[in-house]
Amino acid sequence: MKAVANTLGLFRSKRHQLVTRIFEPDDFGKLSLVLPDDNAPTPTLPLGDDAFSSDPLWVHYVSAMIVKAAGSGGRVLALTLSYRDTEMIADHIRQHHPDLATLIQQTETDSLNGLILRFKQTEGAVLLSPVCWEGINLPGLVKNVVVTRIPFSPPDSAIEALLAESMFKRGFSAETVRATVYGMSVIHTRRKLRQAIGRGIRQKTDVTKIWFGDRRILAQNGKLKLESLLPARFVPAISRAETFTLDGIESLPPNTKAAQTNPWVMKECYL
Repeated sequence: MKAVANTLGLFRSKRHQLVTRIFEPDDFGKLSLVLPDDNAPTPTLPLGDDAFSSDPLWVHYVSAMIVKAAGSGGRVLALTLSYRDTEMIADHIRQHHPDLATLIQQTETDSLNGLILRFKQTEGAVLLSPVCWEGINLPGLVKNVVVTRIPFSPPDSAIEALLAESMFKRGFSAETVRATVYGMSVIHTRRKLRQAIGRGIRQKTDVTKIWFGDRRILAQNGKLKLESLLPARFVPAISRAETFTLDGIESLPPNTKAAQTNPWVMKECYL
């Protein structure tokens, strides 16, 4: 917020100050992390002429992650970015993991309320949805949240185009406009990721595991660092995070394998 305000020339006078602060509880829920393998496939496959598709290797990897999450116990909320990704992942799971009978796939014609009701009524349900990143309140039910992709916003969105046009008219340089538009994109992405993480922590007693299926989360810097996406009380969970390897195994960090003896403590971050 401060960066955008400064770029737009707001609050430059000494008589005005922009004050921001985040207030959050010290003890509310328990969270653990599963990060993608360093060599995991990226979601997007370039096809040439600015055309892109979802990489089938990534679909295979993230489908295996969702199945693994389902096998770890409890319900799974798997978040996608499009109905097309949702369909590809669901088809892959049905073809290669037919034993997962609790899969609930959201299509464009489905009633979300109806799907949520099925999710509540089905033990071990796996809900695959592109619209449940926020606004879904299921305390005590979501034991696993799978973030299939980093939710980068489209670079040509209408709001960004209007902002750029307004700044150009006010005399801002092209470099400043690009930096501001990118900053807004980062803010949107960070907010959506935080909302996604929050789907699993809706009450003080909630215990959830967040799975990331997009290895680009490991390479982000600046304001998209994983540390900036988590409430402060959950940041220590990063050092204890497991890795979902290419062969579908949850691997613990080397420094915790020997130190941890209790399998319950090994997988959860108590704060």
